[in-house]
Amino acid sequence: VYREDTPALRGLDWRLADGEHWVVTGRNGSGKSTFLGTLYGTHPVALGGRVLRRGQAPGTPLEEIRAGIGLVSPELQADYDAGATLEEIVVSGLRGSVGLDAPATRAELRAARRALGRLDLGRLAGRRPRELSYGELRLALIARAWVHEPKLLLLDEPFTGLDPARRARLRAALSSLARGGTRLVLALHHQDDAPPACNRRLHLVRGQGRVLPWPATSRR
Repeated sequence: VYREDTPALRGLDWRLADGEHWVVTGRNGSGKSTFLGTLYGTHPVALGGRVLRRGQAPGTPLEEIRAGIGLVSPELQADYDAGATLEEIVVSGLRGSVGLDAPATRAELRAARRALGRLDLGRLAGRRPRELSYGELRLALIARAWVHEPKLLLLDEPFTGLDPARRARLRAALSSLARGGTRLVLALHHQDDAPPACNRRLHLVRGQGRVLPWPATSRR
């Protein structure tokens, strides 16, 4: 996978199996964000590489692929509709859009409120992004990513900007999703942020990856 004519991932052979929840580690610039973007279909694989998706033939439209995937990344956090309420931002996750081209339905609003409630954001549903902290907006985007109950959830540094109480709440919510059948792939700077459901680790160095033991021996 290339980013701006520079190889960002190379020689990577990786598989996500049933019951697996992965932590992706590595220094800044190691390829973690590119890896998640490749799984989401944002970054095409160069000639000689391939991405195989179970139950989806090569050439399946990206909209169909992404229907079963939720993604939160710093890029997404910079691309939200600043004039929308949190409730509307989460509803947009049901439609796969940035912003709404028609008012939310009652069913969509109920689903959005449930997703926000799981992260203790229900009281903020009517607020707009500039009325929130960075961490609160990050949590709202995570609620947006899982509101449509994806089979796969990709989170790029999801704990950034969260205080200890919100970190604990998010870890518990992610573990609950994992128990419900959603598979997790989390790019983390700090391994100790990983929810208990995580059971596999991919470590990236300059775009190349290797599977390391999990839990990491440094965790206590």
